[in-house]
Amino acid sequence: MKMLLKLDKESDAMNRDRSSTVLKVLSRKTTVLRKNTKQKLSGVSSQSINVFGWIHKGTRHVASNL
Repeated sequence: MKMLLKLDKESDAMNRDRSSTVLKVLSRKTTVLRKNTKQKLSGVSSQSINVFGWIHKGTRHVASNL
């Protein structure tokens, strides 16, 4: 019985290590993705963002007048 408990503890530790490494890899991948999207967004000129904002304001204005 003690042997089984010891094995359980060891496998628990191994599983914890494995899950933490998986989480580390995942977080690294998401940060890389986030950096890439930020670069792409900064590549989009601020003018087009202003146009989108203007259209959005216009649609809100029209909707509030209906």
